[in-house]
Amino acid sequence: MSRKPTSGARSEVGVGHLCLLLLALGGVVGCTPYQTWKEVSIDCTADDGYQVKIYDPFDTVGGTPFWASGDGTPNKVASADVEEIADGARCGSTAAEVFRTSGNDDWGSLAGYSNFGPGDVSMYDGISFWARAPGNTTKGFTLLLDDPNTANLSGSNCKYYGVAGGTAYAGGTGTDPGTGQTLSSGTVTRAVYPDECGNSYYVTMLVTADWSFYTIPFTAFHQNALPNRVPNAVLTEVGNVPGNGLLTDNLKNLIVRFPKEANTELWMDDLGFYSKNIDAGQN
Repeated sequence: MSRKPTSGARSEVGVGHLCLLLLALGGVVGCTPYQTWKEVSIDCTADDGYQVKIYDPFDTVGGTPFWASGDGTPNKVASADVEEIADGARCGSTAAEVFRTSGNDDWGSLAGYSNFGPGDVSMYDGISFWARAPGNTTKGFTLLLDDPNTANLSGSNCKYYGVAGGTAYAGGTGTDPGTGQTLSSGTVTRAVYPDECGNSYYVTMLVTADWSFYTIPFTAFHQNALPNRVPNAVLTEVGNVPGNGLLTDNLKNLIVRFPKEANTELWMDDLGFYSKNIDAGQN
């Protein structure tokens, strides 16, 4: 379970800004500028209804459990580091993972978990974490999971063809890695093969400016409707998650992806796996 001592966090409000504007326009009796931050109570009991196995508490400031990568836009920012929570501890936690992105104007940016290997988490219902995206920053991102049917790793069921399906060849030529056929400049894409890696399970997320506890059930993750969606004639091994074929007994990878042109400051803490706490009255 997460740490329990209660704490507060600062959240920006606009009354002070309004007073400054009115004063600039000639002054208003009884309107005095003041600090535009107030204490917001964090519900440190939000995870009480769950059994949580914390995979990473993000306690080591300066640590880099995630790698980060952006597109080719000049002067873009794409970073992921563990930092001290400078504006006040979150339920006893003094540090968290911080993702920052800006200026990625082509396809966006992403951060992947280095050496992610929880293996068998089939006894849990899904992924959980605390998160916030303070201030005027992007609140949305995509969370992706990979298993042996989607990850290009040793022991995977899928195959990596060297060039991802859908790769553009406009303005030049390329070779279809599956057939060896030359793709002319008029052929901008090729089809994805049924046994091709890369069709990760994903779910879109939206967080708030203040710390909240999030649970994402494995049933919420889905693949794109492509030839390599599981199950198919080649990728026949499926897991026990209703509605998708995710192999939760052998998870291989976790990636956080941010959209193009996102201005992100995403804080994440106590990443783990959860199951409902029957003793707490959960159904």
